[in-house]
Amino acid sequence: MDRNERLRLTQRRRAEQFGACVYALRRGPSARGAEAVFDQALTNGLAVIVAHAWPGKEFKREGYMLPASGLLEVIEANGIPADNGATRVLHDPTKPEFVKSIFWRGPGDEEGLEPNFTEVRGPILKRALEITQEIRHAREVSEQPSESLSAEHLEALDALGDYPEITHAITAEALAAHETQVSANDDAEQARAERYLEALGDDEAQRRADTSEWADQFTPTPGDPDSTTFEHCPVCGYETLVAPYRDGYLDEIGIGHCFVCSYERTEQVAEDLANDLVIRGAIERSD
Repeated sequence: MDRNERLRLTQRRRAEQFGACVYALRRGPSARGAEAVFDQALTNGLAVIVAHAWPGKEFKREGYMLPASGLLEVIEANGIPADNGATRVLHDPTKPEFVKSIFWRGPGDEEGLEPNFTEVRGPILKRALEITQEIRHAREVSEQPSESLSAEHLEALDALGDYPEITHAITAEALAAHETQVSANDDAEQARAERYLEALGDDEAQRRADTSEWADQFTPTPGDPDSTTFEHCPVCGYETLVAPYRDGYLDEIGIGHCFVCSYERTEQVAEDLANDLVIRGAIERSD
């Protein structure tokens, strides 16, 4: 692996670490250990920015990266000063701070410009570092309660995610976590429905599966693509999953509940199942 490839891999890992930590902080900003997670996110995020904007300046010497405080100094020394002590780091140094948006509509349209920079709020992030170091390293404090990380600190950290080298990692991390959570929720829902089905007993389940007793209230309208359908239930196995809605990808995966075992398929689960089918179809067509 050559030097450039190692750098790309390192940058990707830094961005992924930033994304993972920011996502964790968004879900539990007051959780135990949040200070360490904040430090990890800040250091990795700043390292991505400095290494991309001013390659080599992220190191204090060969193989030893600057701490977050040092990376902030590099940014302040090389970036563009802004209000309240913040610093702007250009995404494309060959262009001005504001560039025409892809949604730009014409001359005189003030809303047709978008920032070509990421704002690094140095003073806020430095104060956040002081807070996290005090807590993490058990430094002596006065009788007054120590300050905690605030929404302002988290917003300043989150703003680093505007940097293009980081943006994708945050999105990918959030998406992966979302998919994991949706899957876990559906597993729990299926387990609940299975317990309900067992308590219901075979005779009652079969009685409920006789759609002639209740299907009229859900009868699909002929020719109406948006009407209710009955689908296979993954828990009890009957065609009794009442689906008044369907996914937004294929319009094929039903969203609703089972009349027998009470299993409920949510919109998120239906969308994920449909997305899997789309990807599988694309793979099969490419073979």
